Formats: sequence, C-alpha cells, structure tokens
Amino acid sequence: MTKFGIGKLDSKDLAVITKYIEEEFAGAKAVKRLSYPHGQDASRIIDVIRGEKFPKPEITSWCTIGLSNYSWESQDFPDRNELVGALKSSDHDYGMVLATVAHALIDLGTFPRPGMVMQEAVKMCELGELSEKMPHAMFVFPHTWGEKLSGTRIAASNVWMLQVVPIFDDEYRFIQKYSFEQFEEILVAKGVSFVNPGRQCCVV
Repeated sequence: MTKFGIGKLDSKDLAVITKYIEEEFAGAKAVKRLSYPHGQDASRIIDVIRGEKFPKPEITSWCTIGLSNYSWESQDFPDRNELVGALKSSDHDYGMVLATVAHALIDLGTFPRPGMVMQEAVKMCELGELSEKMPHAMFVFPHTWGEKLSGTRIAASNVWMLQVVPIFDDEYRFIQKYSFEQFEEILVAKGVSFVNPGRQCCVV
C-alpha cells in the first residue's frame, strides 16, 4: 500500500470536484481541458482546465483536476487541494507549471501551504523568459478570483484551492532569510500583482 492509497476518491467525489471547477470557469472563453502525465509514470495524469478572459478580460486562468485524489491524512491534514494559476498572458503554458508542482507534491508526499516554495518548478517547464526570470513557484491564497475558485466540499472533506505564483531568486532568498509574513508585507505595501509576467522583483 502506498502512502496515498487509502486516500483515493471515488468517482462520485471526483465528479463533484470536476463539476465545481467547470462551473467556476463557466464565464471564461476558449475553455480547454489539458492532460499532463507524470514524467516517469504515464499512467499518472493531472488534468488542467484552462480558460481565457477570466476573471478579467486580460487574464488567463488554469486549475488542476486530480491533485485532490491524493490524501494528506498521514500528515494529520484532513482536507484536500487543487491548484490554480493566472497570468496576464495566454501565450504561456502555465498549466504545465501547475501539473509539475502537483506531481512533485505527490512524489514528495507533501501537502501545499501558503508561503511554501517549490524550487525551480517554473524553470523546469522551460517557459522562456518567464522561467528565466522567475524560476520558483510559491503557494498563496487564491485572492485573484475573489469569491470564485476558493474551494468546495465533498463527502469526507473540504477541497481547498491554492494559487501557484512564479517568484524571483531574490524573493525566494528573502523568504528563506526572513519569513513569508515579512514578504507578504512587502507585497501589500508595493501592490505587487502576481498575474503580471513582466513584473519586477519586489525585494531589490
């Protein structure tokens, strides 16, 4: 039995989660469902819903379907997660970043938390300038969508969304040296927008 074997959801719960995500994306344009297999196990797949002009005309959004199939109960965390992302660009395959991060969480047996950083997760996806500028991925609460894409409820637990945002090397080092809380204070003071792929590092 694997660490996650007892946590797999049944088809009814998976259908509830999928329906919730699809309904949240109902106002988006050019909605697609993409599949990203694990690099070493093609049978393990994370799907990603992608929609343009959501939640605003200039923003494209992504959301995983499949991470919630894995339980963190072995770490005394009863709830489950899916990952969301957003950029002021429809050119980047940011769904690959979400899927890469989701697969890494499963491999590591680690549940995501706000302020946690997945080193070089964006760099691994080779998204051109975005990966070169901001190689790391950090989890934050999904404030980008307002009341949408916050989470849902299935029979046995809550399913919470966490936003995955790209960050600079200097920002990662700042969080390591000081704290995520101090980094948050800078974000608020400077009005940093994580959805802007052209943003500047906020700690330099």
